[in-house]
Amino acid sequence: MAGTEEWFGRLREAGREKALRALVGDAFADAIATVHAEYGEVVGTTKPKRPEPAKIDVATPLAAVAQGLQDLALQLVSLANDRSATEAQRAAARAALSPIDRHRASNARRGAARATPAEPVAEPKPEAKGEAKPTDADEPLPEV
Repeated sequence: MAGTEEWFGRLREAGREKALRALVGDAFADAIATVHAEYGEVVGTTKPKRPEPAKIDVATPLAAVAQGLQDLALQLVSLANDRSATEAQRAAARAALSPIDRHRASNARRGAARATPAEPVAEPKPEAKGEAKPTDADEPLPEV
């Protein structure tokens, strides 16, 4: 439909609509335009497109939250290792850091579960001097 719409537009812009009407007649030209408009309405190609919804930026606030968590974790680590802090303060800092520790441990377990053990690589056997190397010359070629 977009091609037909462009074709009608070029006819109008170039002043060729009169020539088309003279060639096929006013009734036929009007029928083409009417059918095109009705078909476009039914199919939805001549309706104006809906504006796209505004894109929501989640990266910026997410980065701010991540930076805030990093800053908080740094302060808590500092407090947990501060020798001038009371034992209760250090224990509270370690307790506040424990969800991060659990999350890291969980990620490590998932990573270890996904890892596949490496297969051992066979060491090549040293060949004696003068001994022929094994070849595949006697084996038939595979069918293609």
